[in-house]
Amino acid sequence: MKLYILAFFTSLFLGQHALANDRYYQIKEVKVREVHMLKNKPKNQISYYQPNTWGAVLAVTRDLVGLGQEVYKIVKLSEPQINTDFSPISVLPKLGNGQAPNFEDLELWRGQMLRDYQFTIVNMLNMEVVTFNYKVHFYYGGSYNSKGAYIKGFMILPELIHVMPGYDLDSTFKMVDMVNKGTSQDPLPAMTVNLKFSVDGPLDVKEFSHSFQATGNGKLLRL
Repeated sequence: MKLYILAFFTSLFLGQHALANDRYYQIKEVKVREVHMLKNKPKNQISYYQPNTWGAVLAVTRDLVGLGQEVYKIVKLSEPQINTDFSPISVLPKLGNGQAPNFEDLELWRGQMLRDYQFTIVNMLNMEVVTFNYKVHFYYGGSYNSKGAYIKGFMILPELIHVMPGYDLDSTFKMVDMVNKGTSQDPLPAMTVNLKFSVDGPLDVKEFSHSFQATGNGKLLRL
């Protein structure tokens, strides 16, 4: 009789353990929210870097040229990837030859936009198994021949990455759209950037994404 009771409780314990283990790897909720600047020094911090090149041509409209790097790998296997070799995204005036102006030809930059966001995954046990704090940064308001308000150096930078055992995080971003919200004589570019997250766990791989729209007058909207 004692053996049967012991076997029953052992089976019950193993069943509950397996259930808890499954719930650990099941995603319940995904959250993206704006957060305040971190008070403590980030675990993974990358300084801002302004390269001396605009990068490759990404998109062209009648009045605008989008330049930078096509796809940015910002997190790979839960480690930050951006380094000093990448070219941030810029949206600049298109000149008569179809090219963008030189750095020194743009002036009167109004400032830089800095926003902090947090991407979090909560499992079925209500544990935050993936937390990724990142910074959105760009310069805005630069003019060419006293016209327009352009965008320079759009980046998404990892600030803090915390991933529980059994999970891995990959993340990339790219520019997906570019329009002129102003006029041909006084352009106001708006660019849409998509940020993609891939979470690899023992059960499956989940992908999530959200987008930002940045404008040349310094506005940043999460879509």
